Amino acid sequence: MVNTLISLGWLMYEESSGLLNTVHDVVCDQLVESVLLSARSRTPNRERTHALLTGCLTSPRTVGRYTTNLARLLNDLALDHRAEAVSAVIEEWVADNAHTLGDVLRRDADAGGYALDAISQMPPWSNAAVHNWQKLVGPWLDEFGHATGFPHGTVGDDA
Repeated sequence: MVNTLISLGWLMYEESSGLLNTVHDVVCDQLVESVLLSARSRTPNRERTHALLTGCLTSPRTVGRYTTNLARLLNDLALDHRAEAVSAVIEEWVADNAHTLGDVLRRDADAGGYALDAISQMPPWSNAAVHNWQKLVGPWLDEFGHATGFPHGTVGDDA
């Protein structure tokens, strides 16, 4: 499928980064939706959704991109009442992987901060972040919080 999308010009390989990018957000949204939900289904495929989400554990930038792209898709899915079930599966995955996500975000102060900004603003990620604050947000704040003006180790203690 990927080779077909490249040949059609819907996916482009960037030599400088070694990454594939979509030429339009709608391509990304349709690909992701086809993984999360079978045709005409309202019930997400938990195994495929978890596998897709695991792909973001490569870098803080990727976590941020996943967060914003999935939030956009969930807005579209909400129009025909399919977002709630997908949100629940995403929240479940974030809870199960909060410690690993926290470690990934800590790899880069700026990209991790970008990802945390996206996570904190976009449901269902924001809900999961509040519930898993110490594992997900805490490591980044412990490492880089001093540069943001937050006292070391105190942010999120009340969350």
